Parts: sequence; structure tokens; C-alpha cells
Amino acid sequence: MIIYLIEHNMKNKLLILISFIIISIIPEAQAYDFCATSPTGHTLYYNIISSADKPIVEVTSQQTSSPYNLIKPIGDLVIPNSVINNGITYSIELIGDYAFNDCNRLTSIIIPSTITFIGEWAFQYCRGLNSLIIPNSVNSIGIGAFSDCSDLRTISISNSVSLIDIATFSNCNKLENVVIPNSITTIGDYAFSNCQELISIKIPKSVKSIGSFVFDNCFNLKSIIVDRRNKEFSSKDGVLFSKNADTLICFPEGKKGAYRIPKSVSIIKEYAFFDCSGLTDIKIPNSVTSIGNNAFSFCNGLKSIIIPNSVISIGIRAFSNCSLLNSVNIPSSLTSIDSATFCRCKSLTSIIIPKSVITIEGYAFYKCERLKSITCESQIPPIINGRKTFYGVNNSTTIFIPQGSKTKYLLEKSWREFVNIIEKES
Repeated sequence: MIIYLIEHNMKNKLLILISFIIISIIPEAQAYDFCATSPTGHTLYYNIISSADKPIVEVTSQQTSSPYNLIKPIGDLVIPNSVINNGITYSIELIGDYAFNDCNRLTSIIIPSTITFIGEWAFQYCRGLNSLIIPNSVNSIGIGAFSDCSDLRTISISNSVSLIDIATFSNCNKLENVVIPNSITTIGDYAFSNCQELISIKIPKSVKSIGSFVFDNCFNLKSIIVDRRNKEFSSKDGVLFSKNADTLICFPEGKKGAYRIPKSVSIIKEYAFFDCSGLTDIKIPNSVTSIGNNAFSFCNGLKSIIIPNSVISIGIRAFSNCSLLNSVNIPSSLTSIDSATFCRCKSLTSIIIPKSVITIEGYAFYKCERLKSITCESQIPPIINGRKTFYGVNNSTTIFIPQGSKTKYLLEKSWREFVNIIEKES
């Protein structure tokens, strides 16, 4: 029986090894129908889209999965407007998904005016490209088509394109100049994220929708300028607003110093000041009623903030990771301190929780390690919801509470963990 088991296990291992070898030598499925030499001497790969009345092909990748291209074009490439195969002349009208993905030694490309479509991730990781003109024949550009083109400095977009899709130009670290044509109606999420050399950008009158994180990590962006004829958006002093300026949408990360929010604003949108490390002071008018999620997260230059009593809603992580924030007031209009609102505000030394606050959510003061005093103005202890609300706050931190309320606070587990609860005279 023992011999049989050993033999059986050895056979299983042998079968697994043989299967692994077979899988290893099976080539990746090719993604193309035929290949041909371009005018610049490069081998291009094509898929036949139509062979009927109008023969059409797309330029495609060599393989259907990563790595998509094993033989990569080098230098300057010209895509022809047509190609002949088996005596048939095909019009080249599409650049397919991943067609030139990771062709990192490609320095320039001329796209013919027959091209109408550029697929998803088509030029991703073409790190040698430094400029690009998309002809007016192109009416569709896919997700991430030019992402991670780290040497791309200028780009001209076709005036037939209506959508700048998700992450189209993300991680184009050297992109300095981009012209958005009047045909664009939508700018997708992360479209220009991590374009660290982008200083200014103009939003044309045609744009109706701007996604999330469009300019995330654009550390040098100082100005967003909106065409005055745009019906959805406006700008003032380089800051992006809704048309009637009641919503502040995006404060460019490259702007530095103090900023006074206009009195027209009632909503500070989520992520509006996210990662604006050059912001040193902010004035919030009493017209503001709502501060969105992560609105001031990672504003590492911000030292103090006064939130007016007009504010009735502050979103999760609104002031998280503001490492220099040492002074903030919580307005008496607030009934809840949301999750992680002041998480990792490591310079915060004291906080006053007004009578209006009924609940404090998890991680609200997580790792506020220098917090020395917390003043609770309510006779009824605020309810601590969730986990790690005061995690990292020393349990010897002084808790000041109204006179005659100590028994109530000691009955609450989250509050009695603090060893220094002091009743304060009114």
C-alpha cells in the first residue's frame, strides 16, 4: 500500500510537470490577421474588420495578452492610410486596443487622416513619444490610450472627439501643453492625473461633465480657466466652480498661500482641496453649508481653520492627514463628526466638541497623537460609533466635561478609558 501511494504521488507530480511544460511551450494567441511593412520600414500588424464593399483594417497588437508586443517599433513611425494584402487594398481606419502598448522606443508617430478610432491603452507606456497630433478624422479615443507616456510634452486633440476618457493622459509626467477642442463634452476620471508639469489648462465652452480626480497629483497646476460661454462650469482666480459659483469643485494643487472662498459658495465639493500642500490658510464664508468627503485631506501646509456655524455637514476624512493642523473649531451646527474627519492630524493639540454633536464616528481622531485636551460641552456623552475613534490618543489626555456629568461619562466605555476626566465649572 505504501509503495502504491508513493508511485501514485510520483505519477501525479510527473503529470503536473508535463502539463506545465506543455503550457509553457504553447505560444500566445496572435492578435493579427496579417502583417506588412510601413513606409518607415516598421512591421505593422493588422486585423481585417471588413472585406466587403469597403475593405477596412485596424492596426493591432501582436498578441492578445501581455506582453502585447514582442517586436517593438523604434524611432519615427508613419502609419499609412492603406495597406495591400492578397491583392486587396484595405483602408486603415482604426488603431486597436493595445496596438502600440509598451513600445517604449517609439519617438514619434504620424497618424493618417483615415483613422477614426484609437483603442484602449493603445499607446500606454510609449515612454519615448514627446509630441503627438491626433488628426480631425479621429472621433473616439479609448480608456488610457496615452497613459504613462512619460516623455510626452505636447498634444493636439482632434476636434471631432467628444470624450476624453478615463485616464487618457494619466501619468504623462512631462506634459506641459494640451489643447482641449470645442468638441469635447466629457472629461473622464483621472484624465490628466499625475501630469506633474502641467501648469495651466483651459476648459472650452463645450464641456458638460468633469469626472473625479481629473487633475489629481498635478503638483504644478496653478490655473484652471473655463471659457465664459460654458453653461456648466466657471472659474475665478484659476479655481474651478459650478456655473453660478455655488459649488467649489477644484482648487489647483500648484496654487500656494492663503485663499478666501467666495461668498457665493455653499458647497465645497469632495476632494476640492485634496493634496493642496501649498495652501497655508483658508477662509470659509458663512454661506458654506457642506464640506465634502476628503475636501481638505493632505493639506499639509494648513495650520488652522475656522469652520462657520453655517456648516451642517462635513464628509468623511474631510481634514485627514493635515499634518500641521494645530487649531480647528467644530461648528455648533454639526450633529455628527464623521469617520476619520481628523484622522492623522498629528499637530492637533486640543479640540472642543460642541453640545450639538450627538455621535462621533470611527477613526475620527485616529492617531492625533499630540491631542492634550478634549472639551465636551454636552452633559450627555457623545456616542462613540465604530472602531478606533481615539486610537493613538494618549489615555492621559484631559477630558473637560460640564459640571455634574462625570458619572454619565464614566458609564460609557469609550470615555472611561481616559483616566483624566475633569468637570469644568460653567
